[in-house]
Amino acid sequence: MSGLKVYLLGTFHVVYEGEPITDFRTDKARALLAYLAVEQERPHYRESLATLLWPEMPLQDARRNLRVTLHRLRETLKDQGSTSRLFNLSRDTVQCRPDAFWVDALTFERLYRTVQHHSHADLLTCSECLHRLTQAVHLYQGDFLAQFVLSDTLAFTEWVIIHRERWHRMALNALYYLTEYWRRQAQWDTAEEYARRQIALEPWREEAHYQLIDILARKGEISAALVQYETCCRILAQELNVKPSHTLQTLYQRIQRIRHRSRQTLPPYPTPFVGREEEIQRLTEVLRDATCRLVCLIGPPGIGKTRLALEAARRQLPYFLHGVHFVPLEQQRTVDEMAQAIANTLNLSTRSVSSLPEWLIQHLSDWEALLVLDDLTPLLAVHHDDVVRFLTALLERAPGLKVLTTSHERPRTRWAWVLPVSSLAWPQPSDRAPREDHAPPSGEEDLLTYPAIRLFWTRARQVRPNFSLTQEATHVARICELVAGYPLGIELAAAWVYHQSCEEIARHLQAHLQHLTTTYHDVPARHRSLYAAFEHAWHFLSTEEQRICRLLAVFPGTFSTEAAMHVARASRHHLNVLVNKSLLRPHANGRFTMHALWRKFTYHKLSQQPSEAQEAHERHAQYYGTLLQRCAHAPHSFLTTPVRDELDNIRAAWQWAVQHYRWKWIDDALEGLFYLYEVNGWFYQGEQLLAQAIDYLSTNLPSHLLSLKGRLLLRLGWFRYRLSQFEQSAHTIQVGLSLLPPKARLEHAFGLGALGLVHHNRGWFEEAYACYERSLTLYQELDNTQGILRGLARLGLISYTMGRFGKAHTCFREALHLARQLQDRRSQAFVQAYLGLLHCDMGHLERAQQYCEDAHALIQEIQDPYGLALVLSYLGRVLGRRGEAAKAHQVLHKARALFHDLGDHQGEAYALTQLAEIALHAHDYPAARRWYEASYQLYRRIGNIAGAAEALGVLACIALLQHHTEEAHRLWGESVSLLQTLTAPTRDILIERWQRTFQRDPVEAMAFSHLWACTHL
Repeated sequence: MSGLKVYLLGTFHVVYEGEPITDFRTDKARALLAYLAVEQERPHYRESLATLLWPEMPLQDARRNLRVTLHRLRETLKDQGSTSRLFNLSRDTVQCRPDAFWVDALTFERLYRTVQHHSHADLLTCSECLHRLTQAVHLYQGDFLAQFVLSDTLAFTEWVIIHRERWHRMALNALYYLTEYWRRQAQWDTAEEYARRQIALEPWREEAHYQLIDILARKGEISAALVQYETCCRILAQELNVKPSHTLQTLYQRIQRIRHRSRQTLPPYPTPFVGREEEIQRLTEVLRDATCRLVCLIGPPGIGKTRLALEAARRQLPYFLHGVHFVPLEQQRTVDEMAQAIANTLNLSTRSVSSLPEWLIQHLSDWEALLVLDDLTPLLAVHHDDVVRFLTALLERAPGLKVLTTSHERPRTRWAWVLPVSSLAWPQPSDRAPREDHAPPSGEEDLLTYPAIRLFWTRARQVRPNFSLTQEATHVARICELVAGYPLGIELAAAWVYHQSCEEIARHLQAHLQHLTTTYHDVPARHRSLYAAFEHAWHFLSTEEQRICRLLAVFPGTFSTEAAMHVARASRHHLNVLVNKSLLRPHANGRFTMHALWRKFTYHKLSQQPSEAQEAHERHAQYYGTLLQRCAHAPHSFLTTPVRDELDNIRAAWQWAVQHYRWKWIDDALEGLFYLYEVNGWFYQGEQLLAQAIDYLSTNLPSHLLSLKGRLLLRLGWFRYRLSQFEQSAHTIQVGLSLLPPKARLEHAFGLGALGLVHHNRGWFEEAYACYERSLTLYQELDNTQGILRGLARLGLISYTMGRFGKAHTCFREALHLARQLQDRRSQAFVQAYLGLLHCDMGHLERAQQYCEDAHALIQEIQDPYGLALVLSYLGRVLGRRGEAAKAHQVLHKARALFHDLGDHQGEAYALTQLAEIALHAHDYPAARRWYEASYQLYRRIGNIAGAAEALGVLACIALLQHHTEEAHRLWGESVSLLQTLTAPTRDILIERWQRTFQRDPVEAMAFSHLWACTHL
């Protein structure tokens, strides 16, 4: 474009007709041009311009300077003559002609504003707006009038600063969106360039550091990403004296996990991958196709689907930021169990959410990984539609995920790309028969062109290093034929060359597979071929090894050496022998597992001997029942990895005991089972397990064992309380209490305490107080110190809630003394946190913070998930009251996330309320409103009327403060309606809370008073 171009973004310079203009006589001339060019939409009084640029001079002198400077400016711009082509001039005013100037800053702003007002659904999908932003950031060569200073003109300097900051913000926003767009397009170099430009403009801009760190990690430059994080931390500390946000720390932790632990959970395989070149090539192509999200390998058992999936996944590792992960599903029978298996493989702590599949989908929404879901067959057979819905939701909401499945059948969904898996090729009879024009394959080189032969040869040499394929060629080909080229059958048969010749192996297989030589593609026949391979392996086991295999089949998943020794009376030597024979798989943590098909086979053998099967299950239940009883005396032993690894076995033992009416075992194991799920935060799973047991026992439990059902119901009610299912919880606990005999005073005390917690969290404070008092009295009568400690802590907490701070302090101090006496670190941490909360509301903020930090140190040491969430929520409240908003936000967001993962919506709502209070007292009413609305929704959902009413009342005041009078009165009316459903003491407590909330600011207090004046209770 020809004409006059004024560049103000970055270094000041002017171009006219393609030629730079540099002979400005003074900086005041440059300043005058910049000001008139930017403010060209209106005329400017000469007096104002003179005062702007020469504020220290008398007005007459300043006007003379303006006249001279304007004249010289016109000369410099070659704008001579009586009529100016660049300016509208009058005796009193000066104005740039808008059509005569092109100004980079104004063009930049116009492009940016056009994007802002464009009606696209999503900026990052609008090509027009992205093009405009690209043009805009190209214009932005630096901050407005960078390094341009007029030290004697404060007003002009302020004008520069205002515009500089505004355009600086625009540039940062534009660069952010462009970075984000190219990041999503996986154009890493372009995205990195825009991210670095943001940081160059504003080194402490955390969003840009986040993007750059993420980009570097995705490029595979993990070390560079971590260095960039450290750089960001240093800059934030130096410039702002703050730490990185929770979001950035989370990204850093994700990258650290990628760096410090394997990005793949693919199990090792004892043999090299053989053959299947075409399948691998095709599978690689579809996995790298952006439109392909779900690949299904289908085929019968033993055909090699898993091995093919593992090899393909291993080759895809460089293409997925979060790696490739193998999830065995042969033991899972529901979508919940499937989701749990995925979470376990990815080392995700589920923390007992109400809907594990939904939680998992949400958790994986930002992952870029390949999941190998091995053996979907059982799930598809029983819950096909549920599985398809789960996979569909996962793929829709986690766009970075690809899923590779194996099964006998394809899931019926349009997402699926189906790849059938066939058997390995072996020499057909015609190949083995001599012909005049074609010699049969006889040498190793010829035979090894067949993948089935190559697999057999590879495995046989592992067992017998001097194995000669040439000598055994005919019989090896026959074996491969008899097992129809099935890799599993080949491996099992090859494992026995140590004991037998190939001729003997083939002859034995022939006795079982004589009908398969021409019908190996028939599914039932292929099943028989695998069964024959299993039978063949079984035949060569010693009697003792057969017995051990049968008994080990009772383990549903992995098992320890100690458990195998107890249940199957197997020595370490026996286990090692079975590992060497490929009948057991060792794990890195010293545990073992059986191949799923082999376990089914051996379990069938076990079921043919009822007395032995009965004994195996009895010993299995005995072992894990003893483990539960032992750990019940030290509940935090349930947090250790060795005990957590036994979860599948414990669940199986419990379910077997329930189904076989082992009342005493259930009674003895109940406390341990309860603590296993409680201290790990597996509330939802615990609730499900107990609910299933109660449903099963309801019609089979003798009347003299109703007390056991009562105990079960009390703990079921406890888990429902943890999951904020307050109405169900209260009913369940009350029914449980009604079934207990009067002499079961310890159980009555437990149940009353649990019921008090339910009432407390529903806002029924008087009822909660009464339950706590009765529970504490029972514990005192029983001289149960642990129970007294819990009772005092709960009584103190309800006293605090009701504003009885003196009573609360007394209870907490007594409880803390007992906790220290018992060396109960968990209870000590809880009580210290309660004391921190109490001192916070009493105004003793320094002491409150010390209590909470001490509690935090203790709870981290014992790694209690619920305790950590609770302590963090209280610490966040204290930090907020101390004015440390940034730290408080970080702590409260972490607490909220933990509560959410645990399924504790009450705790989540409390954390949201604390975030809202911080925003309210900072007068950030939009943020306060968002947090209070979120907490209100949770309180209503869980039935906490008091919490919902309190949140609505504050929302009403916020609306009034924002001058939304009609909305304020509507919200206040809804709050009052809820208050009317509560008892008078509870209403008084909530009113006192409102008064404390608004007493710190006169304007807020006036808003509350206005609304309260409209109240009629």
